[in-house]
Amino acid sequence: MALQWRSDNLQATPFRHHVPAASAPAAPLAAPIDAALARIAPRAKSLIVTVFGDSIAPHGGRLWMGSLIRLMAPLGVNERLVRTAVQRLTAEQWLHSVPVGRRSWYGLTDAGRQRIDAVYTRIYAMRPLPWDGAWRIALALHPALKDAERSALQREFSWLGFGGVAPGVYVHPGIADAVVQSTVAELGLTGKVVQMTARCGGPAGGSAGDAALRDLVLARQDMPSVAALYEEFLAVFTPLRDALARGAVPDGEQAFRLRSGLVHLFRRALLRDPQFPAAMLPTDWPGIPAQALCRDLYRQVSAPAEEWLLAELEVPDHERAPEADAAFRQRFSAPLGD
Repeated sequence: MALQWRSDNLQATPFRHHVPAASAPAAPLAAPIDAALARIAPRAKSLIVTVFGDSIAPHGGRLWMGSLIRLMAPLGVNERLVRTAVQRLTAEQWLHSVPVGRRSWYGLTDAGRQRIDAVYTRIYAMRPLPWDGAWRIALALHPALKDAERSALQREFSWLGFGGVAPGVYVHPGIADAVVQSTVAELGLTGKVVQMTARCGGPAGGSAGDAALRDLVLARQDMPSVAALYEEFLAVFTPLRDALARGAVPDGEQAFRLRSGLVHLFRRALLRDPQFPAAMLPTDWPGIPAQALCRDLYRQVSAPAEEWLLAELEVPDHERAPEADAAFRQRFSAPLGD
């Protein structure tokens, strides 16, 4: 699709996404949810990260392996795949394990929770950030940086939505300074990465300079692919929203499957999206209606999904998993302005 970027004052006109009126009678949700998950075709390791971030972290962030196997089964991930994926996530320092007799429980590491918090905050905030006119720039040009350190930094910055405009130069228009600092510190690179804030000035200052810098970042981003991911999200989940609007009611397991698939596919798009503030978005950016759809469906299915989850979730030191934390109750609470 051709995205129409404004290059004059960086003000985007509102995007209006038209969904065809539903005319078919209500249908059982099992088949369309099956079709949605089949179309998403998630990899086991990535889907487990989604489930940890969306469902397990709010309830203490740890659980027995057997409980995780039971949670992943309705999502099409068998025991062998769960165990293999968990081993890899542990090796990559997303998870850590504690053996207790013949059983083991798994929880998020500090680094894993930090990664999840950085991304999931963006998912559940659900609104383009206002822009203060400043660009956040990180320079990884220190001669003492090793190739492995550069690769790790590039991977983490990509996860946070930075755009690389040149080797070792990363730009973002809205990320919090504290997030960058903690990421650099977690990698052990404090003192090797320079962090700064800059505003465009000079002959090409103001909106013209910002547009030029935005275009430089975009030249190194595959924005049509990001747009295609949002369009895919809309194609997959609009029929499910329509089915609910016609009166279909999911049971708890269906709600959990739908919610997990919803967050997983939206996260897939979000991780590739540089997350420009609203003033820099194209006039027809599909991320806007995708955000609204994600918010609406999530709100509709969360209650039955949580009821099913709490019945299935077995955690260490508790007969029953703790209730969701305060941050969970604030998900999607901010208005989109749509």
